[in-house]
Amino acid sequence: MKNIRISLMYRCGGNYKTCNDVVIKGSNLINEIKALIEQHNLDEWAIPELLGLPDCYSFNPLTGESFDNELDHPYVSIEVELTDKPETYALTQEAFMVRCQAHRHDTYLLPFQR
Repeated sequence: MKNIRISLMYRCGGNYKTCNDVVIKGSNLINEIKALIEQHNLDEWAIPELLGLPDCYSFNPLTGESFDNELDHPYVSIEVELTDKPETYALTQEAFMVRCQAHRHDTYLLPFQR
């Protein structure tokens, strides 16, 4: 059975990159998920917390440790693809789609900034 791999990449202003990925169960909604990602610009402006995904920041988003005001930000890019790998993350396709539709990054603050 095919599943969906969601790849996240954080790139700070200094071009330092960190990555993470998860595999969610099922694959029947991949085209709808890809369309939502494109429609909401989540391929470049995604915030993991708002999407129910683990972060991949190079700093601690809870405490702000290692956060650089000049270089760091809360955005990651995401990509989705089909995979034969087993599920690694308990998030349904439907729940992910709802979070994509509700994603609003323009007023988001990291936990340590709240």
